[in-house]
Parts: sequence; structure tokens; C-alpha cells
Amino acid sequence: TDFKIDASYVSPNVSVAESLEKAAHIYGVHLLISASVADTCSPAVASCLRLIDKAFVRGSKTPLQLHTLDLDVSALKVTQRGRLTWNTRQRFRARQMLEVEKK
Repeated sequence: TDFKIDASYVSPNVSVAESLEKAAHIYGVHLLISASVADTCSPAVASCLRLIDKAFVRGSKTPLQLHTLDLDVSALKVTQRGRLTWNTRQRFRARQMLEVEKK
């Protein structure tokens, strides 16, 4: 069906992301990212990152460098947006766009 995806190409990445999310709670930080994500940050953002550990995480065959961004989340201003509602046409178009990106 249109809702099935080939999980074989996302499995390791999903495992790493899930492991990082759990590790963030262990380290007591709001944001925990791997070095591969840190490498894609702009120089301004990268200069604000702090290396906190190098560890093996589930889904990765090699140890990952774990970085965090120290920030006071209570100081962030949050703007409320209208609720996004999906209809059948929007879902179909979203699936079409995802299929095009796969190719």
C-alpha cells in the first residue's frame, strides 16, 4: 500500500536516533547530537556545541562523539501557530513528494 516503507534503509538510523534520545535523559541535557550532525552545523552553531562523551550507541558499529548545545530552554520565546489539519488530498501529496525524494 501507499503507507508501507522499506525499513531496511532506516533501521540503523532510527536505532541511533532512539539511543541518542534516551542518552539525552541520562546525561541530563535537552539536546544530544552525534558528530555527523554536528559536522553539518554552520560554524556559528558548531562553535556553541560542547563535546560531552564518546560512546557506543545501539545501531552504530563505532563509538559516536556526543555533543550538546547548552541553552536555557525557559528563555526561548515560543510562538503559537494554528493547528495543522490534514485532509486526504494533503496526505496524498505528501506521500507523492516523499516518493519523488527517494528516486
